[in-house]
Amino acid sequence: MHAPDPPSWAIHLPDGETFALPEPGTLAGAWAARLSEDPGRPLLHDEAGWTTRGAFLERTGTVAGRLAAAGLVAGDRVLVSGPSTVDLAVAHVACLRLGLVVVPVNGAYRRDELAHIVGDCRPAAALVDHEGWAELLPDLSPDLLVATTAVDLPDGQAPGLDAAAPGDPALLGYTSGTTGAPKGAVLTQANLLAGAESVRQAWRWTDGDRLLLCLPLFHMHGLGVGLHGTLLAGASAVLQAGFAPDRVLDGIGHHACSMFFGVPTMYHRLADHDRTTELARLRLCVSGSAPLSPALHERFAALGVPVLERYGMTETVMLVSNPFDGERRAGSVGYPLPGVELRLDPDTAEIRVRGPNVFAGYWERPHATEAAFVTDPDGGGPWFRTGDLGSVDPDGRVAITGPGQGRNGST
Repeated sequence: MHAPDPPSWAIHLPDGETFALPEPGTLAGAWAARLSEDPGRPLLHDEAGWTTRGAFLERTGTVAGRLAAAGLVAGDRVLVSGPSTVDLAVAHVACLRLGLVVVPVNGAYRRDELAHIVGDCRPAAALVDHEGWAELLPDLSPDLLVATTAVDLPDGQAPGLDAAAPGDPALLGYTSGTTGAPKGAVLTQANLLAGAESVRQAWRWTDGDRLLLCLPLFHMHGLGVGLHGTLLAGASAVLQAGFAPDRVLDGIGHHACSMFFGVPTMYHRLADHDRTTELARLRLCVSGSAPLSPALHERFAALGVPVLERYGMTETVMLVSNPFDGERRAGSVGYPLPGVELRLDPDTAEIRVRGPNVFAGYWERPHATEAAFVTDPDGGGPWFRTGDLGSVDPDGRVAITGPGQGRNGST
C-alpha cells in the first residue's frame, strides 16, 4: 500500500505564499519532536487523571513495540475504536509511530457495518474496547488479531519509531456512505499533518491552550482536529467520553480550559442550560459537522460566545474556517485555511479544493478516485470535487449552499 508524496503545488501556492509543514513532514515525527520538549508537562486527562508528555510518548513506544512483536509491519491496517480515553489516544498514536494505517471505527457500528469495513480493508489487527467486539471480529475475519487493550499483547521492541515518510498512508477514514457503500479515504502522514497545522495557525493554537474534547475519536472533527491539533501544538486536552452539558461545564471550569469543540446539537443543549454564560471564559468555541443556525449563532454571540464555524471532509481534514480575528459571520464557513486553494466550478458552483491536506485517493477504488478529481487545464495539480455546492462573496467568504453529487465525507 503506497501513496505518492504530496506534489509541490500543494506546498507552494500560486500567489507566492508558502505553507510549510513542520519538520520532518510527518504527523508522527512532528508529534515526537514537540512532545519531547518539557516531558513533565500535562498533556491529556481522562477519568484516570493526567498523563504527561513524557509518559504519553513512553506509553506509545511501548505499545508500538508490542504491535511489532505481534507481527505487524508498516502499511498494515489496524482497526482502532473505543471510548475517548488516554488509552485510545495511546493506541492511535502508537500505530502511527510504527507506520501502521489506522482505521478509526464508530463504536455504534453493528455486524453488517463492521463486516463491510473488515472485508474492504482487510485489517491485520484490531485494538477495540466495545462490548461484544472481541467475539464478533474474529468471526468476521478468523486471522484477525484482536486485543481489547494493548496490555493483552506481548512485550517487544519496535524496529524503528517515527520512520514513516510524508507520503506514507497513515489513516483510512471511511465516508458516511449516504450515497453508496462507505469508501476508505487514504490520508497520508503529510495530509494529516497539513490538516492539523492549518488550524493550529488559523486558530492561534498554542501550548498554553487546554481543550475540552468530548467529541468521539473516530471522526475527523474529534480525531483529526481535536486530538491531532492538541498534540501538534503541544497543548493539553481533557477527554470526556460522550456529551453531558453539566460534565462539560464542570470540566471547563475545573481544568481552566480555553477551547471547546462541538457540533450544533451540543450547542443547542448548552444554549438552554442555566450555566451557558460560563462558556464565555473560553477563548475559542468551534462548531462543525453540520450548519449552525443563524439564530443559535446570534444567541451565543449575545452571550459573549462568538462560535467559530468551519468546514471540512473526511477526505481533506479541514478546508475553510471563519477567522479567529474578525467577524464570525452566521451562515458562512469563512475563508480557506492556510495551504488550501478553493474555487467554484463555473457551471455547477461545486466547491473544488486542492492542497497538502487533500487525500491520496480511495482505498482500492481507482474509478472512484478518478471521478473525484478534475484536471486543471492551467496546470498546478488536480482539484478535488467536494460534492458540495457553495458561494463566495466579494470579500472571499465561503458559504455552503447545498449538497451536490456527494462525496459522502463531510465532517
